[in-house]
Amino acid sequence: NREKLIIGNIAALTWDKDHKILIAAARDVVDEFPQVVFLIAGEGPLRREIEILIKRLNLEEKVKLLGFRQDIPEILSLLDLFVLSSRWEGLGTSLLDAFASRVPVVCTNVGGIPEIVKDGVNGILVPPGNPEALSRAIISLLENRDLARRMAEEGFQLVNKKFSIEKMIQDTKKIYDLLLV
Repeated sequence: NREKLIIGNIAALTWDKDHKILIAAARDVVDEFPQVVFLIAGEGPLRREIEILIKRLNLEEKVKLLGFRQDIPEILSLLDLFVLSSRWEGLGTSLLDAFASRVPVVCTNVGGIPEIVKDGVNGILVPPGNPEALSRAIISLLENRDLARRMAEEGFQLVNKKFSIEKMIQDTKKIYDLLLV
């Protein structure tokens, strides 16, 4: 049923992934776009707390906790938008997966994320811990589908250029060549 807009998040339910900010933002997004559904794939110690917050914000019909999943490519293929609300992140490999699936991204400006997400080019960066900024960024891409598609395409190109298997093999070979001199 494609009248639905599906927003996804793939991250362990731990403090550093800050799902509470995502759920708070979801409340605002759903108020603007009642057809939106959030899918959260991941498991972790904060599951109960997150369930309570979803209930408290009256989002049981709109935010689905999928638990641990093995079918991430299939989930990504359903998404209109990928959102990462982390307060800390290394590289954010789930962002690379979203890029590889041509899904537009909104994420926090933390850790290694700004090295791969260029704000306004291949995604939108927002400050961590700020549900208003997160919901505004999400809503802006839901309202501007052309921009979202362009950003998704930029992300896809980046992954193919910088993170392809061939590129990784090439880079590894260069290191070996240096070591063998």
